[in-house]
Amino acid sequence: MSDNVTQSPLQIERILQEDVPPATRVRLAKAIVRSYVDARACCDSLRETTRRDTEPHMRRGFMEKALADVTKEVGGELEDAKSENDSSNYVAATHGRCVLTQNAVNELHEMPRGANYRSTRARSAQLDMYERPELPLPGSKIYGVVTYGPRKGSAPWFAHIVVPNQDFTDIVARISLTNELMAERFGEGAASAIQDGPR
Repeated sequence: MSDNVTQSPLQIERILQEDVPPATRVRLAKAIVRSYVDARACCDSLRETTRRDTEPHMRRGFMEKALADVTKEVGGELEDAKSENDSSNYVAATHGRCVLTQNAVNELHEMPRGANYRSTRARSAQLDMYERPELPLPGSKIYGVVTYGPRKGSAPWFAHIVVPNQDFTDIVARISLTNELMAERFGEGAASAIQDGPR
């Protein structure tokens, strides 16, 4: 591997910062919180055991809509795509050089759930990052996943944009949407003073 592999996370983070600017990240964070509230409201009338099974599916639907809505609001591009085995649909949102999908995770540093389309997107998007010294190539894309969860009350404990490596085995860059929301609401000092996620 070349030396630029060790430099890549900083370059990737810079691209995320530039192409998914703070205002967009704050909108995404607010939309994630809304998706938790909306999913809970839709499931309130269900029995506890049914709600526990149904609410995550509702939240995924609201998250897909939220990612699409925010992308449209800020002038990004949307792709309504199907998983490789045609078992589900998902939204791929392009913001400049970044293509984002979404996935709930249980822990802050957990990899998003494996899916063929995620692995394929990571492999094809991240390949140029690791094998070419002139990062990033014109027209190349970075694949990221908006991750969030688990639920604490009516909101997630954390929300991030993470960028997996090309093998989809590790996270090489991360931006905290939770910190962006805290900074917008309480000022820059609040975001640096608060560690998002469960302790």
